[in-house]
Amino acid sequence: MQHNVIEFVFRGCVQGVGFRFATREIARRLNITGWVCNEHDGSVRATVYGSAAQSRELVRELREHFGDQISEINERELSTTTAPSSFEIHR
Repeated sequence: MQHNVIEFVFRGCVQGVGFRFATREIARRLNITGWVCNEHDGSVRATVYGSAAQSRELVRELREHFGDQISEINERELSTTTAPSSFEIHR
C-alpha cells in the first residue's frame, strides 16, 4: 500500500477535550500509523502515515466528533519516511 505522510495542525478548542485520545483511537481503527501531540500555542499536531483515503476519513471523523471545536485544519505533505508501527500520543 502506498503511504502518504501528512502533517495536520488542528486549531480551535482542541486541547483538554480528549482530542488526542480520539485521534489515536480513530487512527488505530483505520490502520493509520503516526503520532499526535499538543503544541504550546494551543493547537494539536498529528503526523499521519496512511493512504489519502484513510487521512480523509480520519479528518472526517474528527470533524464529526468535535464539530465547531475545530476552527481550522492546516495540512502539508511531508517526505515519505519509514512508517512507525503504531499510532501514539506524544506528550
